[in-house]
Amino acid sequence: MKCAVMTSLKGLEIAGREEPPCGPGDVIVAVEVCGVCRTDRKMFNIGQRDLVLPRILGHEIVGIVKEIGANVTGFQQGDRVQISPGVFCFSCEYCISGADHLCDKMKIIGFHLDGGFAELLRVPVISNDSPILNKIPGSLDCESACLAEALACSINLQKRMDLEKAETMVVFGGGPLGVLSAQLARFLGVKRVAVVEQMESRRNFASRFSDCQFGFDHKTAQNIMDFSKGRGVDAVISCCPSSSALQMGLEVAAKRSRIGFFSGLTDNAGISNSTLNIIHYKELNIIGSYGCSLSDNREALALLASGHVSAMGAPSLNISWRELPEILARLEPQEDVFTFFHP
Repeated sequence: MKCAVMTSLKGLEIAGREEPPCGPGDVIVAVEVCGVCRTDRKMFNIGQRDLVLPRILGHEIVGIVKEIGANVTGFQQGDRVQISPGVFCFSCEYCISGADHLCDKMKIIGFHLDGGFAELLRVPVISNDSPILNKIPGSLDCESACLAEALACSINLQKRMDLEKAETMVVFGGGPLGVLSAQLARFLGVKRVAVVEQMESRRNFASRFSDCQFGFDHKTAQNIMDFSKGRGVDAVISCCPSSSALQMGLEVAAKRSRIGFFSGLTDNAGISNSTLNIIHYKELNIIGSYGCSLSDNREALALLASGHVSAMGAPSLNISWRELPEILARLEPQEDVFTFFHP
């Protein structure tokens, strides 16, 4: 099979490998499309805590079931499936409580295990009662289905932010997570949502599902305060790796508001005493989030199928093998919101 193997930082080999064997508890999936997200580009250029090399990257995966292990039930050849990338133990306190993405023995497809930048992928099912493969509703296209993992990460964050009482929210970043997070917030009942994004094309797309769109400059903080009628916003989500965006989010937050944070910082600005004092004096609630659970993935797929969250009309890029190395090397944001790799 053809695959793209990350061999070192900024090192990628398009190579041929033996087809993965199908064990009794496995399913072999022919990859139809795999999203290329900023995390993939960050791992390629900088590395990541959970990345084990050499590795086939790619964790936003949709495909077609090609082969089924003897002990696997509930699937048949030809099923269209979305893959929840976390492989968990299902027996620790986190797994039992439903927070399986916090499992201490977790292995992630595209991080610890080979991922979707390949023609074929071996998926360990682990549990027939709660498999990491989700059947895709017939009405949902493959590109939309492969956004389920990113939307699931937003669900994991927002369901712990107590947004039922939030009148206003600002989302920093109009990339994939920002786009999905803003739409999810509206679905969950946040009355007014603003998106802060540098790129005009992304702001234009965000205008479809947000009330205000701002660039990031010396006027942004005042614009947000005007948006919240001088009170400060009830919720902030930082969907970009900038400490300055996070700092501004703390400054424009109302007292006792919620700050959602699931984008690892890539600059070296650090956290100052003044920043910590803002959290202290405003009694801010900081909610961190990393990844998503199996139930988050299933909920995300259902939301996409229902049309409550959609990427239709977003600036998108469809690529194949030739473009993949160049796309992975681009760490800075691009005009396109979503990138889809078709092996």
